[in-house]
This record gives sequence, C-alpha cells and structure tokens, in this order.
Amino acid sequence: DKATFGASDDLQIYHDGSNSWIQDAGTGVLALKTDGVGISMLTSTGDTLFQANRDSDVRLYYDNSIKLATTSTGIDVTGTATMDGLTVDTGTSQINGYLETDNSHNYFKSNSTSHASLTLRKNASGADSIDFLQLRNNANGIIGKIEGDGDISFKSGTFTGVLTANAGVVVDNITIDGSE
Repeated sequence: DKATFGASDDLQIYHDGSNSWIQDAGTGVLALKTDGVGISMLTSTGDTLFQANRDSDVRLYYDNSIKLATTSTGIDVTGTATMDGLTVDTGTSQINGYLETDNSHNYFKSNSTSHASLTLRKNASGADSIDFLQLRNNANGIIGKIEGDGDISFKSGTFTGVLTANAGVVVDNITIDGSE
C-alpha cells in the first residue's frame, strides 16, 4: 500500500517489504519546513544521525558523535578527514604533500620525487616567530637548521658549516669572520 498525495500522486509514502520510502515522484524539490528549532533524523533507539538547526549549524553524526558541523566561518571536523585533495583558498597557499605530528614536532613531507620547498615568513606586523626550522634527508638526519636568531647550520656528508649572526662563518671548525 502507498499513501499518495497530489493530482498525479507526486508524493508517495510506502514500504516495499524491505525498506520504507518517502518519494517525490513529481517535478520540483522535496522540501521539509519547520517552524520549530530545527530538523533531526534519529535511529529507532534515539541516536542522532543528522541535525539541522534553524539559523545555525548543520551536524552529521557517526555513532551518536558529531563528526562534521557547519559554523559561521566554515566547517568543524572532529576526527580524521580523509580526502583525495585539499585546496586552501588563502592567496597562494598550496600543499603538495602532507602534514604530520608526533606530539613534539610538526612535519611537512613532500610527495615530490625531485624536490621539496618550504618557506616561512613573518606576517606584516612581525608578530609571528619561529624557534628553528630543520631540513632533514630521507634517513631523517638533520642536514640544515635555521635558528630563530638567524644562525644557519648545514651538513653534507662529513662536511659541516655554520653561519652565525655575530661570529661569521665556521666551516669544519675553521672560523672565517671577515676581519683581516
């Protein structure tokens, strides 16, 4: 049995023996309207699957826990977001790799087989700062480091060098300070 509404049975509510259906069989959209605070979709045990709040957020749930919610500025994701791409629209931002953390360090790892580049800049007010930037090779060995005070160190095989903000250049324990 079907409950049908409209001149051409445009709206149908029925059970097919396995599933229950609300079907818009006509033209236009199937719209749900409420004068209340929102619309919720619940399981038979009362767990929330979906909630749309009037003049506010929309929430998607997994096992009765919010996983995706809209906000006044975008979205809020709880948990891990798995996607096949990410576009960040803030000028020239582009990520071609992935970001990783081990609770004490944050890493950018490039997907490139030929090269990787990372540039850090202070904002116009100069409020941003860094303690250091490390460059690592494929074996996770440090091959370069830029300190927040301007000191730069590098290593290639057995060759090491340091460019300091105040003492000049030190290469394999030989100091070159520019004085005669």
